[in-house]
Amino acid sequence: MVCDLTNGVIYSNYLFGVDSIPFSSIVYDIPVGITVLRGPSFIVEMANPTYLQFVDKKEDEFVGKSLFEGLPEVREVVEPLLNDVYYKGIPYHGHEFPAPLKRHGSIEIGYFNFVYQPTYDSSGKINGVIVVANEVTPNVVARQKLAESERKFREIVMRSHMSMTIVLGEDFVIDIANQKLLDTLWRTTADKVIGKKLLEAFPELNDQRFPELLRQVYRDGVPHSESEAPVFIDGVDGMRKFYVDFVYEPLFDQLNKVFGIIVTVTDVTERVEYRKRIEEAEEKSRLAIESAQLGTYSLNFATNEVTVSDRYLEIWGLKELVSREEMIKLIEPADLAVRANAHEAALKTGHLNYEVRINRPDHKTCWIKAVGTVLRDKDGKPATLVGMIQDITEQKIFSEELERQVQLRTEELQAASEEITATNEELAETNNKLVTANFELEQFNYAASHDLQEPVRKIQTFVSYLTNEGSKASFERKSEYINKIKIAAERMKNIIDDLLLYARHTKTEKQLVPVDLNEVMTAVTSELDLMIEEKKATLEIETLPTISAISSQMHQLFRNLLSNSLKFTKPGVAPVIKVTSKQEPNERIHITFADNGIGFEQEFADYVFKLFKRLHPKSEYDGTGIGLSLCKKIMENHGGDIYAESVPNKGTTMHIILPSRS
Repeated sequence: MVCDLTNGVIYSNYLFGVDSIPFSSIVYDIPVGITVLRGPSFIVEMANPTYLQFVDKKEDEFVGKSLFEGLPEVREVVEPLLNDVYYKGIPYHGHEFPAPLKRHGSIEIGYFNFVYQPTYDSSGKINGVIVVANEVTPNVVARQKLAESERKFREIVMRSHMSMTIVLGEDFVIDIANQKLLDTLWRTTADKVIGKKLLEAFPELNDQRFPELLRQVYRDGVPHSESEAPVFIDGVDGMRKFYVDFVYEPLFDQLNKVFGIIVTVTDVTERVEYRKRIEEAEEKSRLAIESAQLGTYSLNFATNEVTVSDRYLEIWGLKELVSREEMIKLIEPADLAVRANAHEAALKTGHLNYEVRINRPDHKTCWIKAVGTVLRDKDGKPATLVGMIQDITEQKIFSEELERQVQLRTEELQAASEEITATNEELAETNNKLVTANFELEQFNYAASHDLQEPVRKIQTFVSYLTNEGSKASFERKSEYINKIKIAAERMKNIIDDLLLYARHTKTEKQLVPVDLNEVMTAVTSELDLMIEEKKATLEIETLPTISAISSQMHQLFRNLLSNSLKFTKPGVAPVIKVTSKQEPNERIHITFADNGIGFEQEFADYVFKLFKRLHPKSEYDGTGIGLSLCKKIMENHGGDIYAESVPNKGTTMHIILPSRS
């Protein structure tokens, strides 16, 4: 017998009768399991210690019995194989063959490389089977565990909430890419990238620094990570820029050699862009504060620590920050109570506002205005005061001079009153006339800077149309433009005439006359027709009454309210403006202007009627802040009232209450 035991396989070139060879002595110490089975019942003639160890049997309870008597658990899988060898003479080679064996009291699956080789008697007839086996269970189990580990690892990668991919080899062939990465950053499908080289699937990366980083990690075996790195990736929706946190982690084989890289990516674009917007806003705020020459400060209530800007120190006349107590000493003693009361109120309301004098170290006395906001901690306790101060010395000087002039004028009026022995009623009338004159001056200024703009704009627009269209325009078209220019010019003339009337006449000279508010509304809508058309506005106007009023002021009132509704609209939403009228008790007319615009918080309902007060920056909505204050004055002039109801993003309703006399 010639035997080759490599991988547990035995080959027989020529086999003598086993009885003529001391076979057991030859194979007893071989570290390969060997047993000899005799006859069709496969009686175990011999089994070496290695084989007995495989099947967890002792020699006296295994040898001399049928194989399946000793190992009934293998009969189902082994008997058909042995029968083929015994009856057909065809050897059988098993590789990593799974066999159920009862070992250590329980059935286990063992894996074996083996050979079933027929044996022959002296006449050449098959008389048994020799089994040579080598157990490879540890190798198979280890490989299975490795495969299972790899499967689980791939599953973890695929299910990860972070974008992940694995690239293999020096060409970075894409082996795995989870759905998160495919959907968010690569914006492609797996079939278009798996198995392809990374730089062929995404050639735009060649002009960026990531390929070199990958080569460095592959070469050195050292992980690399970065935060908020910019990357450009071309997907189905075109080239896009992302900011990502990423990690390149090398993968090592059994020889500790890098064979691939696992890439983990987190898209932080939204976070980075949000921070950049905040930084940009902070920079704009800083520039605005610097241009306004405001000093900023913050006070930590817990530590009493104060942080200030350079301009803050400059206003106080200080070269460096001193203690809070030292700074308080610079305040004019007579004004200390003002500051103390303001700080006490700020702890309750959250808002600080006061004006005091300071006696600077350079012996200059200045007025400062301080404003601030109290920030509270999670328990609602005051934590920090942040605010600004402004040098208002010049404003104070101007105000004091103005007060002096007013006082002087008042004294002169009083002297004149004494000289003509005016009665108290005459003095009151004089004061009323002064108020009326101031109001009319406001109207004059507002109309001059605001009302004239619309007809001028119309004239410019239609002159531009005539210029651009030239001879191409039809006669009817030119006539239409010229007619509109004439109407706008007539409107300018009327406004100028009214301004002259305001300048020459007092209220007593403007007698109330019957005014048809429908005609007023028609004139206003015609005047604002370009704005109405541009906004694609819908006007729903009920029939309005005729009242006793000053016609020009009613025109001014309606125009201001309608233009406000057209101005403060929501982006992308066509304005709908409803004008209604109803008779109220005690001879009052109630008119409303309701819109679907941006609205405002109800707490500002009184604020909007104050002179030059605005809720929105000029960069968003133009205007002077005088329109609604002028409306309120007009209503006071007619013995009426006006108030607002509003809800943010839902619209505003302006209520007008007028006497119903006609």
